[in-house]
This record gives sequence, C-alpha cells and structure tokens, in this order.
Amino acid sequence: MNSYTLKLLAKQCLNEDLISLSNLLSNCDVISCDVDNVDYSSLSVRELSLMQAISSMRRSHIAELLMQYCAKSDVTIRFDNLLMLDEAVFCEDENIVDIAEQSKMLNHEIHNRRLADMIIALSYGFRKAWQYNRGNIFNPELAVRDLLHLSRSVEADAVVFVTLICWELKEKGSSHPWRQWLAGKNSDVAIAFENTQAENGSAKNMYGLSRALEESYCQWFRNDDRGAASEHMALEKLDRVLLRCKSEDIDSSWIGRKELSAMQWKKIGEIPGFKNYLERGCLLQHGYKKQPIDAFNKAHFQHVLRDISKN
Repeated sequence: MNSYTLKLLAKQCLNEDLISLSNLLSNCDVISCDVDNVDYSSLSVRELSLMQAISSMRRSHIAELLMQYCAKSDVTIRFDNLLMLDEAVFCEDENIVDIAEQSKMLNHEIHNRRLADMIIALSYGFRKAWQYNRGNIFNPELAVRDLLHLSRSVEADAVVFVTLICWELKEKGSSHPWRQWLAGKNSDVAIAFENTQAENGSAKNMYGLSRALEESYCQWFRNDDRGAASEHMALEKLDRVLLRCKSEDIDSSWIGRKELSAMQWKKIGEIPGFKNYLERGCLLQHGYKKQPIDAFNKAHFQHVLRDISKN
C-alpha cells in the first residue's frame, strides 16, 4: 500500500474527535504491520500511530477477539494530551477509551517504543471497556466493601490482560510491547507471568498459561499502592453519586445494599477464546479486605459508610 492510499484511509477513520474502533478494524487489516516503506512525512503522527497500533494488536488472537467485542459494543477512542503515553482511561458514561496523542515523529526506534506504549494503553482501555459492557465495573448498589473488592479485581485483571496481550505479541515476533511492559510500573506482574510460564512449559501449554495468569493476578495485589489507588477512585465515584442524590433530592436508599455474587465476580476472569482463569475457588476472595489499609482511604471509607447509613 502506498502512502497516498494510507492517507485517504486514515481520513476515513480519523475524521472526527471520537474515533470509531469498528471503522478502524474494518480498514486496518489491509495495512498489516509493515510500514517500513511508507513515507512518514505524508501522515500525521496521530494517524500513523493509532492505525499501526491497531494493526499490530491484530497479531494477538486474544486482542483481536477483544477488539471485535468492543467494536460491537460501539466503543470509541479519543485523544487526551493530559495522559502519559502508556496510560488509558475508560469513560464509563460515554463508552470511550481515552489515550495519549503522540505530538511529533522522532526516529524509528523511539517511534516503535511509543507505539508499544500505545498498544499497552489500548489493551488496558479495551479490557476495561469489555468489563463495563459486561456489567463488571463500578456499581453503587454494591456494599462498599464489595464495591472496593470489585474495583481492585477489575484493575488487577486489566493489568493481567495487558500482560497477556504483550506476551502473545512477543510470541508472534513483536517484542517492543513486552519490553516496554517489563520496563514499566507493573514489571513485577510481567515477571511473575514470565517466570510461572517458564516453570510450566511452553506458551502453548494451556495449564501453564492459566497458572501464569493466576500468578500475575495475585502479584498485582502484593503491591498495596496499586490497591490503594483503585480504592481511591472507587470511593471518589461513590462519593459523587451520593452528592448528586443529595443535591438533586434523589432517593439514595438503593446505594450500598447488595452483595457481590460469586457468579458476577467470576465473570471478571473470562477471556475471549480462552478459559476463565479465575474460576478456581481459592481466587474468589483473593485480595478481599474489610476496609482499606491506606489511612486516607480508610477515613474516606468510614465517611461514605456514615452517609449511606443515613439513608
């Protein structure tokens, strides 16, 4: 494909502030991942990077299935210059994955690293979108302890899922995402996955893969800072719901009353095209806490419980 054709294709997919994942998937398959002969000067960094990232992710069978599900759920992509290159935020109310936009093209090696960061961000955002569209993200009806457990579990799962996609891309010959993931803040999760995989056979060994996913999931909980950050976000969201109900005189007696069912929790570990890696009973309550460990979150937690008890 010449650069002129690629430019026209980019205009079709990226002509709005909200970028349709469905449109990208309909067109990015013809680009493949071989853009070494493309004239980069004819494309904006925004066009080139996003289309390359989607095309590269299609080498991963699981990423492909995930993106197809998200496309059918009308998930869209939006650029946010306030985010770091490897960060993504899933906006639940809008069904949008926000990612960072590359500002300029540098040399080929730096571009590959930044492309790997975008793949990491998209993998994380799409997994969050998958969970949301299956009813597995923030639910203010849940008891606060269960809500925090669900929040931690979904966050751990998203990190595990990025690990899985980066690993699968490495097995397919695209090593940049895995190297970037190993160099990031969740490197311990990646190392736990890699070590467990090595101990249990090749990547094609389904038992070994399942064990690696379980171990990397458990590894996420061994860092209290990650859990505290997840709890903070969940408590802030719940606080906003309570404040809105109060300011608009809306009945809030339904908030914080339900228990998280085992069936709902187990759905978190479902992976398209693969078994549920969290189906073992011993993982059902992994990481569950009666209250946050972090002092600030603990105070916030008690404050929210008092507000709910008044209803």
